[in-house]
Amino acid sequence: MPAARHVWLPVTVRVAWEMVCAGVKPRPRVIAAAREHVLLSLLPEVGPSELDLVVRALARDFLARVREDRYESSQLAHLDEVQRSALEGVDAGRIVAALSPVGEALWRMHYCDGERVGQVAARSGVPLSQLHTAQAGVREIARTVIAERCEGVEAWTDARVDVALEWLANRAVPGCPGPVGLLSEAGGVHADQCPRCSRAVRLVRAGVLAPSDLFPPDPGPDLQAAKVSLLAIDLHPDAGLHRGTLARALDGLAVPVAGGSWLADPADLPAIHEAILPRARIGAPDREQLRVAVVTGRGSWKAGASLGPAALEALSAVRGQAWGELGPLPALPSPLPPPPSVRSFWMVALALVAVTVVVGKITIKPSSATGLTPLDAHFVSIDGGWDVRFDVDDLTAVEVVSYGPAGLALVPSPGDVGKAAWATGEGDFALRVPGAAVALIGDADGDLDIAALVEGLATRPDPLAALEATLAVSNDAVQFARTPIESGDPPQRLVDGE
Repeated sequence: MPAARHVWLPVTVRVAWEMVCAGVKPRPRVIAAAREHVLLSLLPEVGPSELDLVVRALARDFLARVREDRYESSQLAHLDEVQRSALEGVDAGRIVAALSPVGEALWRMHYCDGERVGQVAARSGVPLSQLHTAQAGVREIARTVIAERCEGVEAWTDARVDVALEWLANRAVPGCPGPVGLLSEAGGVHADQCPRCSRAVRLVRAGVLAPSDLFPPDPGPDLQAAKVSLLAIDLHPDAGLHRGTLARALDGLAVPVAGGSWLADPADLPAIHEAILPRARIGAPDREQLRVAVVTGRGSWKAGASLGPAALEALSAVRGQAWGELGPLPALPSPLPPPPSVRSFWMVALALVAVTVVVGKITIKPSSATGLTPLDAHFVSIDGGWDVRFDVDDLTAVEVVSYGPAGLALVPSPGDVGKAAWATGEGDFALRVPGAAVALIGDADGDLDIAALVEGLATRPDPLAALEATLAVSNDAVQFARTPIESGDPPQRLVDGE
């Protein structure tokens, strides 16, 4: 790892720049946390020519950890030694001087700041097709300039040329004036040619950084001694159903890692065991779906995340463990056996309900007219009809049928409320019915279609007698009462005018 004092300014400037580009408010504590992550993660072999590119990748790695819980190795396309040696002598200013305005925008925004071409189109307002055309021109200019220092450049793929352009666009120009001379006139001239110093000047003028932020503290941070122990917990992919439950149990005890892992302080091991224990007893998750490891490495805890390379080392270690290997975590019990199936109990319960329903229906349903108050009717002849007074069981429906010049007909109750419309208030019923003869029909079950019977028997010579005979054989729950017959001969059907 390079000495922190030597790289303090380039790391601080690039970290602050990446925070601004990502839309993060560059508060001092955020910049400090991101800078600490970068300084902890820088490898000794990182040279000054590629320092800004590496810092950019590590600053974005910090944002991925804090924002998205993603802990992944920084993806950075490195140059081989031949390319690096050739590019050391290439003057990037010659490439920039030959660019069109659109090509210069690509140089600054795409190759220098790392924005995708689509993002450049959205921010600049230049059509995407025009940017792709300009990018092809930038590559050809780069091939021409680099070919003066390196053979075989014409055979480089576009991707390889893009890596070289990115390296050149982020390389600091030698002779940076440092924090003191940066804001001087000479420093401004240098900043026009140096991408690193140009960013520093713009950040200071915008108030994002103070000039004092560019000076390393005295004494500088001893990051070699910044060691941290991490407890890594990994959940089997097949136990994804329990991920939310486990996350809630570990909330406040461990930092989540995208993909079903957690990082924690080993000092919290007892509390973590207590949180997992009741879930392991019910197999949510099973102990064989977990693995645990502890690693000590360079790192720290800040901004709600694990900083430095120790986090990746811990995740790599736990993912190399066998499932069920719990490391320092106290033993977890096997899941309790599943409770007996309740299916048989439900089947018995449903059978009992069915029996109860059947017995209840049989119990409460009147089986016949037997046991009910019989239909007791009295008929008094009046001019043109009959006065009828009757009594019957309250549950029995009563239909009244009259026989007159128009034939056999049902007599509707007023208001269509059944026999209640004829109640006398003395416990029985009374009504006046026109016609030559009248019949009352009591139906205890209430399931006879009297209207259909009346219509079907209307043409019989003595329809009332036919109705009585039909009802007598159809249902023993039916009671029938009619006006007295004056002669032994059945009355003939009356027709209009007779």
